[in-house]
Amino acid sequence: MRRTSSKKKWIFIGFAVVGASLLLLVSSEKFGDLTNLSGTMARKTTVAFEEMSAFWGDGTGSEATLGSLDDVFNVSFSAANQTEEISRESVSLYFSRDKNFSLEDDCKIEEQSVVMEPMAASAVAFRSAPRLVNCLDAGPWYVAIHSENGGWKVLGQVYEVESGDGALEIESMDAEVAARGTLSVRLQVHRQTVQTGFDGLYDFPVDVWLSQGNTLCLIEADAIAVPRDPAARWNQSWMANPVELTIDLKKAKSVDASSVSSSPFSAKADLESARNCKNCAPPKLEGSCKLSEGPLKVTAGPTRQGFQVVQETYHHASPVVVETGAVKVSVHEGEVVHVSRTAYNPGLKSVSWTSKSVNGEDWIVGMSNQQLPAKKPSEVGFTVSAVDLEAGVYEATVRVTSNDYYKSETLVKVEVTVLPTRNVVREEAELPGSFTLSNYPNPFNPTTTIRFELPQSGRVTLSVFDMSGRRVQILQDGELSSGVHEVRFDAGDLPSGTYLYRLSTPTLYTGGHNFHGKLEFNSRRGLEKSTETLVHLVQIWAEKGAQ
Repeated sequence: MRRTSSKKKWIFIGFAVVGASLLLLVSSEKFGDLTNLSGTMARKTTVAFEEMSAFWGDGTGSEATLGSLDDVFNVSFSAANQTEEISRESVSLYFSRDKNFSLEDDCKIEEQSVVMEPMAASAVAFRSAPRLVNCLDAGPWYVAIHSENGGWKVLGQVYEVESGDGALEIESMDAEVAARGTLSVRLQVHRQTVQTGFDGLYDFPVDVWLSQGNTLCLIEADAIAVPRDPAARWNQSWMANPVELTIDLKKAKSVDASSVSSSPFSAKADLESARNCKNCAPPKLEGSCKLSEGPLKVTAGPTRQGFQVVQETYHHASPVVVETGAVKVSVHEGEVVHVSRTAYNPGLKSVSWTSKSVNGEDWIVGMSNQQLPAKKPSEVGFTVSAVDLEAGVYEATVRVTSNDYYKSETLVKVEVTVLPTRNVVREEAELPGSFTLSNYPNPFNPTTTIRFELPQSGRVTLSVFDMSGRRVQILQDGELSSGVHEVRFDAGDLPSGTYLYRLSTPTLYTGGHNFHGKLEFNSRRGLEKSTETLVHLVQIWAEKGAQ
């Protein structure tokens, strides 16, 4: 009994589904195509496009998809009328930069009115002259056919419109450019005029050439795009458009000059594009191009004789970088301490540097004509002298100036705490006589000569100390006559850096002389000995390994 009831139930459901389908069909005929209610459903069409083909010119070879604005673009297809009535269709040919065709945004090439018999197919053909269409320009295009009752029919192939002839010249560019930096160039792009205006240039290659001494470099810059100007200007044979380019010098490649038939910098050069050189062998590239500091010539191509302009810029290193931040120093009365800061010279050549107190404090001993090697970390510095300072806290600012392209300056704030002297009794005395002291060369590698003059004979000790106060050599210890003396200091076994030398005598002399910084004088009486000693502290710089 239950089985019979279940069967009747399913028969009833089947009749209900069929009835609903018939009702939906009737409603569709009465109120129109219901598929238009959903954006995900295809629009109902009464015209079908079939057997479509398109090509430039005669359609032979690879040129079938490549043409110019002077060529004819051919499209043929079959338009099938899917109704039982005669249909008159307006069919249009469109070009678009992408596959998302739009009546408002894309380029309409041509339109035809086609009469189609009921349930029959009609052959349709377009032979279009693109030059007469203002919205069409050089570059890649997609092609589609459109009709009100057929919608869009898009061809999958990309069809190219060739660029017209063009040439470049450099109008202006940066007067200077940092090493491995960027160069801003303003080009003038010249185009020939035709009957219907100026041809467009799309993906027009730009090659920038660099020349410095015997070094020749090439940068393949980004291609440029210039729209076609459809307005005829009969009084001009060429038209120039400004284009801004930013050239990345890191992309420069070294060029084997022997692989270039004529230098792009010669007065008669007919420069070809290195990338699209159709009738010549491309230049041989040899890796990254290394440019030194100095003048740099620049030109761009492809160009034509008469448009070539060579500009000159100055190639320089990035600024010297010096470690910043306040420095706190502790030093005892009567002593000195050397302060160093990490520095980096990014240039291709060494540069000199000088340190000096901003406000002229005499307890800051600066350094001059010191060298920062290229392309590696190094140090800059100065000396804090507490020879004439009493215990307390002192502040100063030191300016470090580099002799690079920028004359870079770095300010270093210094706070010095002077501690009481180390078991030394200080005495003031009248200082008779005179004394001179110097060394040359400075900087040196690896030897320097220390020269001094004694007003009278006596015992002399000449010692060299590193910046930690450790004595590294005794150069003289014994009796010397009055007059001029020279002692050679060989730092061949010592590391590069700053050293101090001290000249001691049992007799006090006065006077002094400034050499590579401030010459300090210190008179003190030791606890163990009653002899008076004059101490002269001078900074000297040993450059190891530099030739």
